[in-house]
Amino acid sequence: MADWNDFRRVADDVRNWGRWGDDDELGTLNLITDDKVQQAAGLVKHGKVFPLGVDFGSSGPQGAFHFRQNPLHLMTVDGGDASTLAEYGPPWLKNPAATQLSKYWANGPMRFNDDVIIMPLQAATQWDALSHVYYEDKLYNGFPADSVTSLGAYHCGIDKVDGKGIISRGVLLDIVRLRGVETFCELGEPITPAELDEAARTQGVTVSSGDVVLVRTGWWARFQQTGNGAEPGAG
Repeated sequence: MADWNDFRRVADDVRNWGRWGDDDELGTLNLITDDKVQQAAGLVKHGKVFPLGVDFGSSGPQGAFHFRQNPLHLMTVDGGDASTLAEYGPPWLKNPAATQLSKYWANGPMRFNDDVIIMPLQAATQWDALSHVYYEDKLYNGFPADSVTSLGAYHCGIDKVDGKGIISRGVLLDIVRLRGVETFCELGEPITPAELDEAARTQGVTVSSGDVVLVRTGWWARFQQTGNGAEPGAG
């Protein structure tokens, strides 16, 4: 059975710390160059859009995992407020917000609705920043883990990705189909680099530098059933 020393040896072999300088906070997103973006844009033939985000609402996406809650949607102003104010007026409601709305709505027919969403940031499809997970008190590229505070991530936050943007060629490798399983890969069966190469050959695609590779494992279906987000995954 592998131990932490084995883990460290593998990490030393594959990590990219220092590859793009000691101050880098983007990692392999550096491989998406201007030329790569231009190449990717030239691949568009039909303009069809395929949303990859999970449904956003009270019934998902957290499923069986209860550590984080699904989004809570609240209306702060709705159509009923306008009719109530018109009938009773702000003195009856005795509410500063109602008084302010009455002033907004006093001189014309325009009305509006407003709302708020309360949610953990992982209660929707999202990108994990390089500051999300760390080992032995170090973030990516050796930045200290305590640089993430209650004010946010000083290093390796998702804001660094926002400054660059992500536009590239996408490649889908379908491991569920390759293995011939119905819904998802089984636990305890890691997906190896050789298997990814086999999937690419089977599908007739070539992965090149700067591509965004999507690996279909069936993870989402299993997560919805069990709340276990650890597997299936790369080995």
